[in-house]
Formats: sequence, structure tokens, C-alpha cells
Amino acid sequence: MQQRQLSRVELNNFKSIGQSFGKVGNFKVGDIVFWSFYSKKKTGIVSDLYTRENGGRNIAYATVFCFKDRKKHDVLCVNLKILTKNAVEKAKN
Repeated sequence: MQQRQLSRVELNNFKSIGQSFGKVGNFKVGDIVFWSFYSKKKTGIVSDLYTRENGGRNIAYATVFCFKDRKKHDVLCVNLKILTKNAVEKAKN
């Protein structure tokens, strides 16, 4: 099977499909999340959300404080799954 080469126009269109890779808006500081790293599941709490430009696109990251190793990790938001939403807003109401 022969692979088709993408033209420069097709590549540029591909890069501009979305505003960012991943969404920071899906998470809030204080959410408890988990992710996998080399087949090991890690759990932690989101302490910061930001985007970083890489390859002409904004990439969504979260700084997560891991419960097990007690260190901060910068994790792609697309790799995170929410275990518990931030309950601060519920407590204010």
C-alpha cells in the first residue's frame, strides 16, 4: 500500500483545524484527576492550567500535584481524566 504525501496546503489546513490541542476549560484548579505514565496510573490535584505554543499551535497543559510521589508534573490536558470536580463553587452556594 502506497502512502500519500500531504501537500503544504493540506498540512497548513490540518494545523488550523482547532484553536488549541486540548482544552484548559474542561478542568479547574482543585479538580482531582488521574493519568497514565508508562502504564502506571497516577492521581493528583490540578494546581495550575495554562497553554504553551508548540509547532504553531497552543497546547493545553495542567500542573498536577501527584499524591503518591508528592511532586508537581506538567501533563497534557488530553491525557487527564477527572475523578472529582472542584467542590469550592458548590460550597459557596
